Amino acid sequence: MIHSTKSSKLRETFGRCISKGWCLFLLAWAFQTGSTLDGVRAATGSEHWILDSGGIHEGKFRAELSGNLESGLTASAWWRVDGEFPQTGSLGTLAIGFQRQQEDGPYPKIAHWIRGEGHYEYLDLVGVVELGYFQGIKIRRLVHEPDIRSNLDLTPGKWHHVAIVIGVAQVDLFIDGEMVSTMEIASGERGFGSSDRLAWIEAGDGRAGVSASVASVRVADKALDGTLIREQFLQGPPK
Repeated sequence: MIHSTKSSKLRETFGRCISKGWCLFLLAWAFQTGSTLDGVRAATGSEHWILDSGGIHEGKFRAELSGNLESGLTASAWWRVDGEFPQTGSLGTLAIGFQRQQEDGPYPKIAHWIRGEGHYEYLDLVGVVELGYFQGIKIRRLVHEPDIRSNLDLTPGKWHHVAIVIGVAQVDLFIDGEMVSTMEIASGERGFGSSDRLAWIEAGDGRAGVSASVASVRVADKALDGTLIREQFLQGPPK
């Protein structure tokens, strides 16, 4: 009897809802919202994220990682300089570290730096990408072509987006949604794979008087394509 009374009330409430059109509106809104969210997730590759720091972090952000490069990797972050950039200063915008591959050897890493002209005598350009200490892969350090200094606004408070995409045989660097550098693994070298085990990620490592903030430090367990990197950039930094 109690069950029958509850059922009658539910049918009555649902009937009023339909007559006013509210249920149809809510159902349509829920469907549209769900579809939109699914579209955002698909566009940014978020179903592959293994880390998302969210929010804004003042100073250096660091987190431990696990996994390997069997399916590649994408790491990205928003960063900004919070004060004047000294001529001798440097900022590690994004770096991925890996477990040692040789006993007592250095930790392999792939990193992107912004450096003032005076940070190293031999380096006149601001930007550099570093790939080093992987067993079976030659160390590489690339400056940007063209000079990133002429295209990058280092005004304090100006946000920029950086992404490093690691495939089987190359590493791509994206700045503000555009690919600016590629390091290709040469014939005779091994490619990236399951033996390259993740250890940590860092972003916003300011040195020699550089202060910075980072936001939305993300890691995906596959190499995302340039279209998805562009979509992340177009979403803008967190407010």
